[in-house]
Order: sequence, then structure tokens, then C-alpha cells
Amino acid sequence: MSDESPNRTFFHQRCGSRPTLRGGNQRNLNNRSYAEGYGPTGSTRISAVSATYFLIALNTGVFAGWVYAQATQEQRLLRTLRQNFTLSWQNWREGRQWTILTSAFSHKNIVHFAFNMLTFSTFGTMLSWVPGIGAFHLLTLSLGSGLAGSAAWLYQKQMPSESGMGKILGSFGQSGSAERQSALGASGMVVGVGAAAACLMPWAQVRVFFIPMPLWLATIGFAAVDTYYVNSDKSPIGHAAHLGGVLGGVVYYLCFLRGYGGIWMWMKMRGRL
Repeated sequence: MSDESPNRTFFHQRCGSRPTLRGGNQRNLNNRSYAEGYGPTGSTRISAVSATYFLIALNTGVFAGWVYAQATQEQRLLRTLRQNFTLSWQNWREGRQWTILTSAFSHKNIVHFAFNMLTFSTFGTMLSWVPGIGAFHLLTLSLGSGLAGSAAWLYQKQMPSESGMGKILGSFGQSGSAERQSALGASGMVVGVGAAAACLMPWAQVRVFFIPMPLWLATIGFAAVDTYYVNSDKSPIGHAAHLGGVLGGVVYYLCFLRGYGGIWMWMKMRGRL
């Protein structure tokens, strides 16, 4: 998935609105459109881009650790990475609850790492052009979506039935080998940022397998695929984590970003809210 509109024209709203923006001098902002933004030197854009590359750098560091450990077969480092940068019920029960977040910065495979980072860079750059969305929103949205994705994966896999949580969750998910299964990757974080971007700029043009389409359609399409395969034993992908990340991104938009425009303003202008 790649950004097809470097000239920022994707921020023009189909309804022709010029939304009032949060922050700054309101008198000057009332006449701005998303396409005008703050320009390439705007402080919020710079901070948002910096936050995006900071998160990519964290992912790169952990990925480098995996590459080195696997190439050298350094067992101590491999064990450290498995215990601290993969998500599993075993790690959770042994007191390593931080893995619900650290696993979202962990990749073993170069294709998995490259795809997630390229897509995350695209979505982060798109959000950076929205006036007022800076590093704080980028970081909290990313971390919140990553946590939501990890929580959804754990819930879908279900804690082993002998534990108290397993009794609460009942038969949901795959309980048989749940404790031995593990997950890692920034996918939940990536799709959460993408979902928020889709709420803010649904008509932004992106390419999916070289096919151009609006961002809202791509987001719904991937969510539909994840829903279809969420309980598949044959798919190695953490579809539940993707769905949790999308939910996290949408909730963050509704709670903290709707004042910056997007579908919420579009619906209000048509008297639906």
C-alpha cells in the first residue's frame, strides 16, 4: 500500500468544506483547508514525521537484534528476545506483561518488517499533513493501536482453561495450544494508524497491489479479509490483532481526532449527527 498523492491534494474534502482546525490562531485557521495545511515547515508536521521515524527506528533496532541472534545462533539472545519481544500467554503468566507492547516492535522476517515499516511510514506521513496532528497524537495513536491489537490477539487465543481468565472467556478462541503460541509484529499499530487516516481522509488515493483505490475502501477490504480468516487454523497471520488495531484507530479518531475533520465533519454537514 503506497501513498499516491505527494502534492497533498488528497486532503481536499469531497463536500468542499474548509473545516475549523484545533490549536493555533483561530482567526488564521478558519480559512485553511487540509490541502493548504501548515506547509512543509509547520511545527506539528515536523514533530509528527519525527515521531513516525522514531517508532520505525525502534522497530529497526529490535529487528537487527533478531537478525543477529538468528545468524549467529546466539541462544542467550534468542531466549531474551522470545521472552521479552514476543506475545504469548506463557510470557504473560510468567510475569512479562510488558510484551503486550514490546511485541508490537518486533519482527523476525525481512518481508514482514519491510512491509510494516513502509506502510507505517506512508500512514504517518499522511497524518502529518493534517494541521494540529503532531508527535503526541502520532505516538499515542500508534501505541494505543498496538496495545489494542495485542489484547485482541490474546483474547482470541484465550488463556488456558485452567486459569481464572480462561474460565471467564469460556470457549472463545483456540484454547488447546494457546499457551505455546506466540505473536510479534507492528501490524496492529500499522492498521490502527491507517484506520485513523481513513477516518480523516477517506478519499485519499492509495495503491493496493498496484490497484488505485480510496483509503476507506482499502481499509474496509482488509478488515473484511481479517474477519473472514480470524479463526482460521491455516493462516499464519494474526488477523485478530489486525482487527483490534483497526478498532483502536477508529476509537482514537472518534475520541480525539474528529475535531480535525474527516468523516465526522462530513456527516455533520449532511445533518446526520
